[in-house]
Amino acid sequence: MPPKLIRLVFVLVLFTVDKRMIFLQFHKKNWKGHIYRLMRGKGL
Repeated sequence: MPPKLIRLVFVLVLFTVDKRMIFLQFHKKNWKGHIYRLMRGKGL
């Protein structure tokens, strides 16, 4: 495999893992705060 291709694959894998981690973190921690902010914003 040429080094350029290896680098590309590495970056791609890193990017998808990073996105998944951010998504999981958001789901775990932020959903309560997010709903709270939404409700406050709507004045409920």
